[in-house]
Amino acid sequence: MKKMKNSSGFTLIEVLVALAIFAVAVASLSAAMQNNVKNANYLKDKTIAHWIASNKMVELAAAGDYPAIADRTDKIEYAGQEWVVNTKIQKAQTKMAIRIGEVSVGMEKEGDANYYATLTALFSEAK
Repeated sequence: MKKMKNSSGFTLIEVLVALAIFAVAVASLSAAMQNNVKNANYLKDKTIAHWIASNKMVELAAAGDYPAIADRTDKIEYAGQEWVVNTKIQKAQTKMAIRIGEVSVGMEKEGDANYYATLTALFSEAK
């Protein structure tokens, strides 16, 4: 009678367990990558919104005028997307001639603006 040699290799159960562990690891990695892509897109939008708000604030300051009290919403095209720019100028609660300027920038989703950046500045009347 011949003796059977011991086989060296993996059994079907061991292969299935290894595949299951690999599948869980790949699923977790995929979810993490999806989260990273989503976060990167949010940060990109937030950065662009801050640039637009900074540009608008510089535009208001460079005008050299004492800004009139107003609440204005504009839509602009920037970086291939449509942005909502809300500019509010209001009187400060003080006896001095100071106005508060607030610029909020975001995107419109389902009819409502979702603001990513808001900048605030003070304007005084030049004498």
